[in-house]
Formats: sequence, structure tokens, C-alpha cells
Amino acid sequence: MLPGLINSIPPSPWYATGRVLRFSPFPGILKIRKKPDRPGRGLYCGTRAAGGIPGMMRRFGDAMGDGYDERTCIGPVKRQNFFSILYEDGDIIAVNKASGISVGGERWEENVPRLDRVLADALGGAAAGGVETAAPPGTGRRNRLYTVHRIDKETSGLVVFAKNAAAHRILSGAFESRGVKKIYTAVVHGKPLWPGGGLLCELPLLPNGDKKHRTIVDKYRGKPSSTGFKLLVSAGNYSVIEARPSTGRTHQIRVHLAALGHPVVCDPLYGKNAGTEKGVYLSSFKRKWRGDAFDEKPLLRRLGLHALELSLPAYGDGGLRLEAPLPRDMGALIRQIKKTAGVL
Repeated sequence: MLPGLINSIPPSPWYATGRVLRFSPFPGILKIRKKPDRPGRGLYCGTRAAGGIPGMMRRFGDAMGDGYDERTCIGPVKRQNFFSILYEDGDIIAVNKASGISVGGERWEENVPRLDRVLADALGGAAAGGVETAAPPGTGRRNRLYTVHRIDKETSGLVVFAKNAAAHRILSGAFESRGVKKIYTAVVHGKPLWPGGGLLCELPLLPNGDKKHRTIVDKYRGKPSSTGFKLLVSAGNYSVIEARPSTGRTHQIRVHLAALGHPVVCDPLYGKNAGTEKGVYLSSFKRKWRGDAFDEKPLLRRLGLHALELSLPAYGDGGLRLEAPLPRDMGALIRQIKKTAGVL
């Protein structure tokens, strides 16, 4: 009788909104919820009594879409791709890092995934491009990768690792001597009024300068820092900026832009309404937007900074130029900004 009673409940459109699902008419039988504010997560399920309620399972399964497992109450879970390989040879490997994973280890997050280990494990299986590795499959050994430089955990984009000590020494020397050219793309708040559309920021920076362990501008104790900025396009209260850092201070681009009054969107440390900004919505800058305010989802809900390009003039015979395509979310936001500005 109980399954028939549940099956007789008409479907509600509220179930299919993907917001929050909670249904527990009988304690201990079924609790399902989905959090929209945590991307990359699937369903969180409670317990199911012996015998279960198949009709209820099917109804929630239909609401969740394909991939729902009625027997185990496990919904569709996205598998996060931490990187994609852009270039590889016998000495170096360059990858396009996803936002949300650290390049190397951090003292307070020893057990979370880190790019160097994830990449080394991947190379221990099948190396890209047919390059042989020192750790054949099934040996349990990890390939040795040398960290040459880092980008912030929240930043997406280009990261280069060395495969041997000799390449590590050469590349590290190039970064220290500022022989490497780096280009970043950032989406920021406001419209900069820089003469000629560009600006060179040389505010000295002091890492770990306050109680929140942030990098701060300090003209007395700060280290020399230099970032060139160029305005690419603006729409509403958002702008797309090209950043060319000459030095490599911690959070340099983010701190310089915040000090100039144009923080990077969704920056939890230095941003506008830091820690509480929910994302960038199309309705916030597109004129005559006619969507549903209740169902609108942000185009971008993470740090709007991407390591786009890196040039190694001294690598090989003619140098090496690498470029990391924009991730889908940031690319979609920039396209909408260009469309609104009438340049696309």
C-alpha cells in the first residue's frame, strides 16, 4: 500500500528546479538533497528502510536525470578534471590547470589533491604523446616532476613542470631572471579609466602582511613588484583585463588590481564583498535582460583569473610559446561581455 500511495503523488515542478530537494514523510526512509552552491557535487542521500520505496526512488531519479541509481540512492556525480595536457617533450610538460587545485603541497592541506601528484600519477600510467616515462604501469612508483613555478589555487590556466633536474635548473633560472613572459586574463569590477587603456602598476608587496595572511601593499617593507595592465573590453560594471606580471609575488595580480580599485570578480580574499560574492550574473550587465530572476544561474562563480600564455625565449632553438584556452565558464562570461559591448 505504501509504494502505491507514494506513486500516486503527482510530480511537482519544484522537484526539477535543481535547487534543494528534501522529502521525508516517514523518518528514516528517504532524504535527498542537492546543493546548487557547490559545483561538482552530486546528491547527498540519507538512509533507506528495508524494502524501500521504488516509486519514490524513480520519481526523484526522473527529477535528477540520467545516471541515477535507484538501488543505491546515488545520483549523478561529476568527475572533476584537474588538468589537460597542452605540451610535452622529454624535458617538460605543460598543463591547463583547473581552478580549485593547488600546484604543490600546502602545510594546512596535506591530504587534499595537488596538481604535481595527480599529474605524476597520470604519467605513471600512459604518458601523453607516446613519451616514455620512468614509472611503467603497475610498478607503484611515481614519476618525479619538478615544480618550476606556481599559480594560485583559485586561478586556472597554464602551469609548466620539469621532468628532470637539468630542465628544472634551466627553467628556474629563466623565471628568476625574468626571462619568461607571462600573460593573464582577468575579469574585474568596474571600468578602468587608464590613459590609453593601459597602466603599469609598481606598488611594492609584502606577503603574509596581515592577520588573514594576505599579501598587502607596503611601501616600506614590501618587495618591488611590477604588473602591466591593459583594458580589453567593458560592459556594465565589469571589464576584461590583460595582465603581464614582470615579478612573481604571491597574489600579485589580485592585490595590484584590488589596490587600483578594480578587484578580480569572485575573489574571496581581495575582492569586492570578499567571501560573500555569489558570482557574476548575466542580468547584472546585459541591458534589457528578460530572464527569470529566480532560475538564473551565475556565468562564473569562482575567481575570474586565468593564466593564458607563457613564453620561454631561451627554450630550445627558437624558444617556446604556450597558450592555455579559457575554461568554459570564464570563456562564456567574456563572450557575453563582448556581445553586450558590441565587439563580438
